Amino acid sequence: DGAGVPLTKDFTYVDPHDPNANVTVKCLQPIADDCKLLFLWGDCTINDCGVNFDPEFHDACEVYGEDAELIQEVSFGRGSVTRAPASVIDSAYGEFLNVINDAVGLSLDPAGRFTMCFEFDDEAPYQCVLSKTVDAPLENLGMYRAAMGYGCFHSVQQEKTGEEGATIIQTSALDPSAIYLLRDPELELGHLVCDYFDEPADIDEWRKEVCEPGPCWWEDPLNFNIPDRTEPGEGVDLADMNSATAFMAGATDKGDPMSLDEAITINTYIGINIWTLVGSKKDQYLEITYFPFATVGDEQFTYDRETTFPTDTTAYLLVNESTDVSISKNFFADEDLFLFYDDGGPLEYNFVNLDKVNLTVCRGGIDVGEICDNNFGETVCGGANWFAQAAEHARKTVWYLHNWEVPELEN
Repeated sequence: DGAGVPLTKDFTYVDPHDPNANVTVKCLQPIADDCKLLFLWGDCTINDCGVNFDPEFHDACEVYGEDAELIQEVSFGRGSVTRAPASVIDSAYGEFLNVINDAVGLSLDPAGRFTMCFEFDDEAPYQCVLSKTVDAPLENLGMYRAAMGYGCFHSVQQEKTGEEGATIIQTSALDPSAIYLLRDPELELGHLVCDYFDEPADIDEWRKEVCEPGPCWWEDPLNFNIPDRTEPGEGVDLADMNSATAFMAGATDKGDPMSLDEAITINTYIGINIWTLVGSKKDQYLEITYFPFATVGDEQFTYDRETTFPTDTTAYLLVNESTDVSISKNFFADEDLFLFYDDGGPLEYNFVNLDKVNLTVCRGGIDVGEICDNNFGETVCGGANWFAQAAEHARKTVWYLHNWEVPELEN
């Protein structure tokens, strides 16, 4: 539903091993591409299927008959790295922290990904001559996990093997120079800096601080307010989620559309949704508490495409003259380029248009169409739809940036 909680269906039938007892199972409700609710074997307990439901032979949660061919696939692509061990994500996230600590400047690319500058032009102040955009899926995934799990870029500790096989603990954390960059008021990224308890008041002094012996105050995992993580979303605000949509876009396939199912499943894989394994043996299942997209604090996550990605831009974009990839001639287009608009919009060079950017929202077997329509109830407008839509627009923008060059212009 719109709050990001999978829809389920309950079935009750007679226990085949005890005729005097009933068994109730909770099944996920799969859907087809056209939003049709697929028929389950459990539906045969209350409908005439022409075949008697027998729990000894039939799984109540299995899709029945030909409907099995209509199951909607959720494609993860390179987003499959979300299933990697936590140590793998820790390592990539720690690498991001180490790199941003070496940066002398920070900006966001059009998709919202971090672009770090490491050298400015001596003759042109603030003109960066050496930069790097965080493009690696695992690094973006680590940033996403930090923003959605803790509400800030927390420190991370990793076990390393030192000389003669000795185990050492390596801590990676934002250092004062990176904290200073994130708190630039023009970037509005200060929300990603953790709330430290013992942070020095004089910014000029603590940027030069050397810690002997460590850990430094910014490296100590006990020196900032860590959510207890008993419930998803603790310590996370709307600004953190807005940044997280760009991190998710950077962690998934550039050419594969984002879906609500993908977003929710990724949250389960990496621990944003908190789960426990209950039951025993073959009856074990996950009991999941889902991230509360519908109620973040006292608010709900919403998204306005026109604000984040204006419909038209008068930038001089460098575009291919033809969709034929064998033609390499380029030119500057001095005109409005509509990156997001419905099919049939006013654009001469249609191949530049980022069409089909709206998610399919299904409710009760119906294609709702609009991302938020109160006629179908508040669950449609529960925040998870908006979050997945924002991530999809950022993902499509990443795809655009990797296919068309945006030139640097004077003035």
